Amino acid sequence: ETCLDYSNDLYGISYLRVTKESKKDDFKSFIVLDTETTGLSPKYKDKMVQVTAIKFIDFKPVQIFTTLINPKRSIPLNVSNIHGITNEMVEFSPVFEEVKDAFSEFIRGSILVGHNISFDLSFLASEGVNFLDLDVKIVDTLFLSRNLIDKKYIDGSLPLLYKLRK
Repeated sequence: ETCLDYSNDLYGISYLRVTKESKKDDFKSFIVLDTETTGLSPKYKDKMVQVTAIKFIDFKPVQIFTTLINPKRSIPLNVSNIHGITNEMVEFSPVFEEVKDAFSEFIRGSILVGHNISFDLSFLASEGVNFLDLDVKIVDTLFLSRNLIDKKYIDGSLPLLYKLRK
């Protein structure tokens, strides 16, 4: 499958289709990826304020790449209230360009796993990370969870209880 979400920069990235036929051995090594940002879209000049990647081998964490990022712009208070990262925390942090090569080497040739991962990938691509050159494969747990979880509603309002589909 190919990703056609969020950004033209992501066109051509391979998404792995994970099904009940997928074998555990296919995922002996993978990296869980997450970013925190100043807003919802790099198209509107939002920037990353943190990137974290945790490498797992045999489903055990073995290595971590994490850093705060100086976005060279103010983090809106309402956004800071969501992720807890303040302007003061990133003031003396590196800009992404300073860590891009180390981050790229960390994820090279990996299976990247994340929840709504196209969001994270769009920010990284906007900063010049070329996923095609890095030979990564993508697994989005948002799609997995939508396929695995049957939402049950209490009194018809909020999805508070979840039941795994058989």
